Amino acid sequence: MRINKYMEVVGSGPKPRKEKEYNDWYHKHITDLFAFGGLKRVSRSKLYKPLVEPGPLYLTIYEFDAPEDLVAFYEHHLMADAKIHFEQEAPKSVELYWAGFYEPVETLEK
Repeated sequence: MRINKYMEVVGSGPKPRKEKEYNDWYHKHITDLFAFGGLKRVSRSKLYKPLVEPGPLYLTIYEFDAPEDLVAFYEHHLMADAKIHFEQEAPKSVELYWAGFYEPVETLEK
């Protein structure tokens, strides 16, 4: 397990009857983002038992080693094209609930 990682965390889900398109788009999106460097790992999880509703069906965690890597990732010259692609394609199948950058506070392991 990596400790002291900086993360972008996104809660999202597919629009009604668009889960296949959502997952196809998301897989391509993540694959494209790995070209920018600094991004170490991306984990996607699907909700299987909600404790509070409503909420996002999917959680995506983008991991970076340092806050500077996250900043550089978004300042990369190719990110402008990725942003345009996101704005054009994501609305067709993606419902974005929330997103944010998180810094390490504490990690406990057993």
